[in-house]
Amino acid sequence: MRILTGFSIWISTVVAGFAGEQEIIQPAPISSPVQPTWSAQFEGDYTFGSRFKDFGQFGTQAEYHYSIQASRRFNLGDNWFFKIGFAEEQFQFSRSNSFLPYSLTKIAGQFGIGSSLTETLRWELGVSPGVYYTRDHITGNSFDAPTVLFGRWQVTPQFALTLGVGGSYLSQYHVLPVGGFTWQATDRLTLNATFPKPRLVYEIAHGADLYVGGEFLGGGFRNGPTDDRRTNNAVLSYTEDRLGGGLIFQPIRGVKLDLSSGFTFQREFNYYRSGPVFRSKGAPYLAAQLRIDL
Repeated sequence: MRILTGFSIWISTVVAGFAGEQEIIQPAPISSPVQPTWSAQFEGDYTFGSRFKDFGQFGTQAEYHYSIQASRRFNLGDNWFFKIGFAEEQFQFSRSNSFLPYSLTKIAGQFGIGSSLTETLRWELGVSPGVYYTRDHITGNSFDAPTVLFGRWQVTPQFALTLGVGGSYLSQYHVLPVGGFTWQATDRLTLNATFPKPRLVYEIAHGADLYVGGEFLGGGFRNGPTDDRRTNNAVLSYTEDRLGGGLIFQPIRGVKLDLSSGFTFQREFNYYRSGPVFRSKGAPYLAAQLRIDL
């Protein structure tokens, strides 16, 4: 279970972080001639309050999370491309103390390069250098540069396989493999078994999809100064495991709106190098996401 949790948080930090979550996690077929030049994504969600296991005296804690991403793609000849962008993400908590910070923040650049080796095989390298910190304490050791190298093989027109490897200094597991697959079972039903958002998607009409699936949020952050030696400038691993469903609809070409809700099973604050671990009980959540591709 610890390996799965670490794997999911690392994937959400590295893969979703560097190049735009939607393109990496739900990529278009390699043979598709159209790739957006500009992409922007805005996401916000709210998790209702819940108590912590074995730490009930702390009280109830709710969470608000938002992320903003924008990127520009440059085509370099027929097969190569380069991407540059920016990402900001923050988790805000309604209650805090020296162990549990009131916010976790990521501010990072996004750089990626890749090419199509054949009509069915492509690779991509991405890196997200930036600061990953708690509260308002940005220091030199808040810097990290999550990196991922992966390949995608379109095995058949309906089935694609993704394999790769990546690393992040602040994450609990510094280097891990990445992988998954996308299978279009029918004209309307698609299984996207790839972190951090595995989903089963059903097209109910042109430009409208229903889905059910999981989501893994979090990352590695450098804590600021505290009065406790175990948390003072320590590395904090935060994870959040969800299951839910929602509706994606496309009002106009290039614009997608995703409305969802579900249940967050657990939120975990883990100072994995110094000891303290805090796990919350479950609570429902509401989420909305807007994506624009030009």
